[in-house]
Amino acid sequence: MIVPTAVAFAAGRCVQSLAGLHAGIVVLATALALTLGRVQRGHPSRDRAAALLIVPGCAAAAAEVGRLMDRHRATGEALFVLAVAGAVWIRRFGARAGRAGTLATLPFVALLIVPVTVGRGAHPGWWALVALAAAVATGLAHRLGERLGVPAPEPDPPPAATRLRPAPSTRLAVQMGAGLAAAFAAGHWLFPQHWAWTVLTAYIVAGGNRGRGDVAYKSVQRVLGAAAGTAAATAVAGRLPAGDRTAIVLIFVVLAAALWLRALSYAWWAAGITAALALLYGYFGEAGTALLRDRLAAICAGAAVAVAAAWTVLPIRTGDVVRRRLADALAELTGHLTGSPPPPERDRRDLEAAFTRLDEAFRPLAALRRGRPDHPVARLLRCRPELASLHLLPEAERAALRADTVRARRSLRPGGAAPEEDDRRPPATPLGAALRCIEAGRLAR
Repeated sequence: MIVPTAVAFAAGRCVQSLAGLHAGIVVLATALALTLGRVQRGHPSRDRAAALLIVPGCAAAAAEVGRLMDRHRATGEALFVLAVAGAVWIRRFGARAGRAGTLATLPFVALLIVPVTVGRGAHPGWWALVALAAAVATGLAHRLGERLGVPAPEPDPPPAATRLRPAPSTRLAVQMGAGLAAAFAAGHWLFPQHWAWTVLTAYIVAGGNRGRGDVAYKSVQRVLGAAAGTAAATAVAGRLPAGDRTAIVLIFVVLAAALWLRALSYAWWAAGITAALALLYGYFGEAGTALLRDRLAAICAGAAVAVAAAWTVLPIRTGDVVRRRLADALAELTGHLTGSPPPPERDRRDLEAAFTRLDEAFRPLAALRRGRPDHPVARLLRCRPELASLHLLPEAERAALRADTVRARRSLRPGGAAPEEDDRRPPATPLGAALRCIEAGRLAR
């Protein structure tokens, strides 16, 4: 991710010099490469090729929306909200449509990162050009990573069938629209010079929503991480004069560290990205203690708006998301235990990816009392090291685990009742014990 971001930064500087544009075009190129590098990991080659059309086209549209926001604020902001909410809504049409929607939102999000209003005044053609440069750089970097055998995460599966009405995609789109509209209003009211920070935080906290608990959990991480990152970066940026290239070197060092630490906690990622943006703003001459206070206050306001929207506007319960992810993980486990061992490598990756998605959804509950260590999902997740060696178990133990998995899946169905006690032998493995807990109906609803 660091190399394509550096390439995009250089391309933005070239365009800025050749066309005599404001430095905001450099920020746009950097922000697009940074976000593209993140969201395109694990995407099929066809989807990365589509990004070469989607991202530049949407960048030109975002530039027009930005110019409209400068001249007719209410109309421009309404179009912004409709574009981002619409990109969330199209997830209902499958994983590929969802990935296209995510790509389409990136230029609009980058619009919020450009530090000054005049930076959004460039011609849409220039925005499309730097967006194309960012898409090409990240696409080539991912292709090179595949050639070198660098592991990439599995792409998200198609949306699962659900009885929830309205559909989750519709609920998330309405939440996103309401949250962004409120963030625009709060930002202009409280931080007229830096309203975009409130809107940006509202989008980041609500994006990838896995339920209302996930939004609240992510908002805390965002605020804590952003506070640490902003404080550190502002202190450093204040010691460097505007335009000092040392800040650029520090930005890429911070990004590399944030990428490495993200697996530990989202808070590290929030701290790194916020620190990088603070250094970038300082490079363009925006730094100081007053700016630090405004940035932290705006981040808190944006997080509060996102949480309020997720909890009051067509909310999605975190427990329901966990149950859906748990059902998906158990379905993968059933297939993994069926047939002659060893299973294909792709099946093992699918099983691990399903448990990873379950872990992501369960983390908000794990931070609460309901996520205590004896929770059935917590016990199941602690069994992940067993997954790689299931094919080595004797056939009798595999058959017993398969039966336990099937019964656990049945207990998750609507109206599923806990089975009566019988004389079955006790489970021989921790995985079997966790499955028995789920089967017994001790999963919090």
